[in-house]
Amino acid sequence: ILVAPPMMFQTRAEPAESCPSTFGNTIIKIQHKQMLQTQCAFPFSCDNNVTSSPDMLLACAGDAVKDTPQFGLPASDFRDQGSATRGYADFLASVTDPVFLFRDGRLYETKEFIDTLTQVAQVLLVFWNPEASIT
Repeated sequence: ILVAPPMMFQTRAEPAESCPSTFGNTIIKIQHKQMLQTQCAFPFSCDNNVTSSPDMLLACAGDAVKDTPQFGLPASDFRDQGSATRGYADFLASVTDPVFLFRDGRLYETKEFIDTLTQVAQVLLVFWNPEASIT
């Protein structure tokens, strides 16, 4: 028997200033140029921060995120076998069922919850077996 709603926990990284490989930097520039020519071209438009920063679309992972809120969620500790990992927890249904999620006065696209800056994603399910009395 599932005794709690499924949860998702992820650890994230900050975007790096540049990728460790020339290939990674080249791909980011190509993708940014393609976005500018298609999604930001007339009759569409993009914000200045998107047009001037290639890493707004795609970035290589840098250092781990400290305590910066992500997707309207504060960082929290996940304890697994005695050690703690800092990351972001949410109900799995919050990021899989709706297309958008409104938090803290901001609209988030749930498809962006897992992206290239996600380091580890875990789904947590808590079951109880009444016959064996184990969780």
